[in-house]
Amino acid sequence: IAAGLAFVLSYNLNQNGHVYLPQEKLIPAALKLLGCTEAEAEDELARQVMLKKLRMAKINGRSCIYLPEAFEAEKYICAKMDALEMTDHLSDVDNLNFLIEKAELENGIRYESLQKKAIMEAVKNSVFVLTGGPGTGKTTVVHALLHIFRSMDLTVALCAPTGRAAKRLSESTSTEAKTIHRLLEMEFEEGGGRGHFRRCEQDLLEESVIIVDEASMVDGALMCSLCKAIKPGAHLILIGDADQLPSVGAGRIMGDLIDSGRFATV
Repeated sequence: IAAGLAFVLSYNLNQNGHVYLPQEKLIPAALKLLGCTEAEAEDELARQVMLKKLRMAKINGRSCIYLPEAFEAEKYICAKMDALEMTDHLSDVDNLNFLIEKAELENGIRYESLQKKAIMEAVKNSVFVLTGGPGTGKTTVVHALLHIFRSMDLTVALCAPTGRAAKRLSESTSTEAKTIHRLLEMEFEEGGGRGHFRRCEQDLLEESVIIVDEASMVDGALMCSLCKAIKPGAHLILIGDADQLPSVGAGRIMGDLIDSGRFATV
């Protein structure tokens, strides 16, 4: 029964992109596989939760069941976002207006009011989300941010979840962009086996600003790995179209961050 419960959660995580299942959906799905009663499945679920082989969280009044790795990843992302958000950054609006005007002069461009708002919010906040469809001016904002952060002597890492998106970001900004896996320096053990990231809590990224393009495609596991490598006090800027490409694996990170209302979003 324990194996059946874990299988249903694992199948939904890897095939359907669900980080958790509400108990009222998990039990009937498991019963279709198992020759047991509902009471037996519920008893085993309670035992697995007590042993921490499965995790339970109350979400909107529902008992939601997670595999431990998915639960820990989501918890870590939340904790890291909170920790980053508590950092104070540039609040001198006059100085920021001056930096924006300087960027306009040097780039030969006039930013419209919403673009200016996006630039200001991205500089002032440690966690910032920029969302919009194609052709809405997101790349122009990235150009301005690169200019302003460099004038503030802050180092910037540009990254995206796929090679194609990273290449497009490099071409549009004339700045090197990497896949998130390359930024985190993925390594494989000799003879194959699972890969791991060299950049982590013990070997943090040096950059003070991390800009992630096509962020709607970043799943929970990859976001957790990225969060572990970001140094305290850094900026994290997520850019993408929350209504466009879904995440590669399980999780809906960008959409959830926007829906939470906790972080500056333009």
